[in-house]
Amino acid sequence: MELTFHDAPLQYLQELAWDTVYQEETAEVIVPDSMPDMGRIVDCCGTVMIRSKEWNGNTAVISGAVQAAALYIPEGGGELSRVEAYLPFTLRREIGEQEAGGSLLCDCWLRSLDARMLNSRKVLVRANPGFRILALCPKEQMLAQPDNLPEQIQLRQNTYTMLLPVCCGEKSFPINDELTLPESAPGVDKILKSTFSVAIEESKMVGAKAVFKGEICLHLLYQSADGTLHTYNGQMPFSQYAEMERESENGEAWVLTAINDAEVDTDGQIDSHRLLLTMTLLAQICVIDPVQVTLAEDAYALSGNFEPQWQKCALRARLDQQRLHANGEWTVGVEASQVLDTQVLLDRPAVRRDGESLWAVAGANVSLLYYDPDGQLQGKSLRAEVSCNTKLAESGLCRADAQPAQAPAADVRGGEAVVQMPVDFCLSSYAAKEWQNLSGGEYTPDAQRQRRPSVVVCRAKDESLWNLAKRNRTTVAAIQAANALRGDAAQEGELLLIPLK
Repeated sequence: MELTFHDAPLQYLQELAWDTVYQEETAEVIVPDSMPDMGRIVDCCGTVMIRSKEWNGNTAVISGAVQAAALYIPEGGGELSRVEAYLPFTLRREIGEQEAGGSLLCDCWLRSLDARMLNSRKVLVRANPGFRILALCPKEQMLAQPDNLPEQIQLRQNTYTMLLPVCCGEKSFPINDELTLPESAPGVDKILKSTFSVAIEESKMVGAKAVFKGEICLHLLYQSADGTLHTYNGQMPFSQYAEMERESENGEAWVLTAINDAEVDTDGQIDSHRLLLTMTLLAQICVIDPVQVTLAEDAYALSGNFEPQWQKCALRARLDQQRLHANGEWTVGVEASQVLDTQVLLDRPAVRRDGESLWAVAGANVSLLYYDPDGQLQGKSLRAEVSCNTKLAESGLCRADAQPAQAPAADVRGGEAVVQMPVDFCLSSYAAKEWQNLSGGEYTPDAQRQRRPSVVVCRAKDESLWNLAKRNRTTVAAIQAANALRGDAAQEGELLLIPLK
């Protein structure tokens, strides 16, 4: 007789690409006529902004710009001055053919930024933005499920809970708000340096809505009315929701943010304590659901002849997620009497194995603006790293992310500057596995059943009861009942009664 099955659809988003790409951009900038000649460059800052992203055919195209500025001491001395630079970019990446309903997610960050004088009126700015590109397409996999099988057929069915991406969406939203400096802080006369970053602190699914909240971090270096330099770190919380294509009861919303544009200015008052922030954020959401997958991974007949047919099932699912904390600390080899400002550009972590341990290592570009022992303003940068470690199964895959837990801080120890910044790591482990699933077959009963003893005695190997039952053409339940066993395995050397069917 031919066995009958029906198809159960498994619908999810298949990952076509998960790439990290770097693309260096340079620009030569002329100092405006209204500004003094450059004497020496001491610092620079910037923010990466995405203007558009498209997936055409098999190519992802991401366009935007690095909005940067170089700070310099004028020739012959004087107040710190700022010259702005705009570095547009277009990134093209081959990722595979787009299908209907495909989604492209991208976030970006500034890996490094530096500037050098070409002459007293021209500066070369060099930026190295990084991009994380995720491309997902709808996938439907039909899994055969058995209908009414003969009692003689024994199935080993397992149900797995797999965390799979099921839908994507995005939402662009403006933020127009103000920050107020503490009354004890000097007012702002001129903004010299401004950087922006966004951190998602919590996200979840409520029905068909992805709800998330986060914080915009603003860092300023500014000059007050008396000509002295000061820094300010401000945080602005926000919360939003986005409508998704499907509801999710137990799913999670993974949110990637990109800055479309950002600007900060004072309210125009003398000695201003009010900062006006204008920003547009793009939130890109991927919903990850726990999906139940039931597979008949093995089968045999108690009697007769059984010829099974199998289908192969391959899936990559997320298994676990850990959040770890590390304290980054770096000594900058300069003699400093006072640190004015510090900045750390944190890279996406690389993952490497060392024996049983797995290490996530994030590069860090540390820059320092300080006064030397002679009271002169100086700048220094260095390339460093921060890391954390955990354990992971040999067959597992790991993806890591990292973000500052707090703004960096610096002090002077023994005449040398030391920069500190706590870092939060998020490690996600995945498994790519192939299963077999019973999809059909022919069963022929014995024309005349062979006579067999009702019970045999055997000394077990170190194996599962399923393999023991399969080898003897009996059932796991029968072996458990005859030997008062509760588990699914037999210990090597154990003497067992095997009831035969």
